[in-house]
Amino acid sequence: MADEPLTLAALAKFNREVLAPQFQRIEERFDGVDARFNQVLGHFDAIYQRFDRLETEYQMLVAGLRRLDT
Repeated sequence: MADEPLTLAALAKFNREVLAPQFQRIEERFDGVDARFNQVLGHFDAIYQRFDRLETEYQMLVAGLRRLDT
């Protein structure tokens, strides 16, 4: 193969015989990872929503206490 000229056919053969199987193996190893990432991201979204509610409630309490002070 080292003596072959570098042609489109040689590159296609290399892609078919070497690269494509490697990428297929990598893809098979990562099946299901997207679902787990989506699940984790959903948990983060729920935590951020809770923090947002707590921050809003905190701001309301601070404003109420300032009104009582004056």
